[in-house]
Amino acid sequence: MTAVSDIPEAPTSRFARWRKYLPFLLFGPVSGPLIAAIVFNFRAGRRVVASLYVVALISFTILLPYVTAKLGLRLL
Repeated sequence: MTAVSDIPEAPTSRFARWRKYLPFLLFGPVSGPLIAAIVFNFRAGRRVVASLYVVALISFTILLPYVTAKLGLRLL
């Protein structure tokens, strides 16, 4: 049985409802969820999980273009 204080309240404004979707809209479909996961886990106190998401984001933003360029140059 849950107490009355455990039930989450409804968002009070239009911006509060869209605030959780903001990283997805600003940063794109792949890096947006990674940044959102970093923020949510960091706020929840799970710093190790947040740092793993940071590593995944860095490897995605640096290694993926590098591998794509290297494979593309091999075709020339």
